[in-house]
Amino acid sequence: MHDDEFDLWGGLSLNDYVEDLMANHRYSCKKAQIEASKSFKAALPAGINTQNNHFRTYEHDSQAAGYLWFSLEDNSAFLSDIMLLPEFQGKGMGRDFIRAFLNELTQQGAYEVELRVSPDNQRALKLYKEFGFRITGFDMSLLLGSD
Repeated sequence: MHDDEFDLWGGLSLNDYVEDLMANHRYSCKKAQIEASKSFKAALPAGINTQNNHFRTYEHDSQAAGYLWFSLEDNSAFLSDIMLLPEFQGKGMGRDFIRAFLNELTQQGAYEVELRVSPDNQRALKLYKEFGFRITGFDMSLLLGSD
């Protein structure tokens, strides 16, 4: 991934995270934007050059079809974000993208990959289960007062 792709992905990913926070945490739009922005800045203090973080662009016919962000430390990976652009969804490309990612991790000697799926993203949950991912716990939250 190049710097310009990183900026494009960052905007798309941030918007997705805002939507997730509003839908699954019931945050107001303003609070979701603030929290998502803080989270991204904390996770990627050096942007694309943040240590142990890796970014990939998945291409189809020489065109960006999706983006991926993962961290890899001590041969354990965490998939922070995977995104297939809408015009490429529903064509089996997500499967190909994940397969390529898992192959890359295997070649790098990783023994494990973890991820988090939003509870309302049943399509992704089903796909991850097809690859053998299993549920290891649940994130839970309770809003106290107002934002």
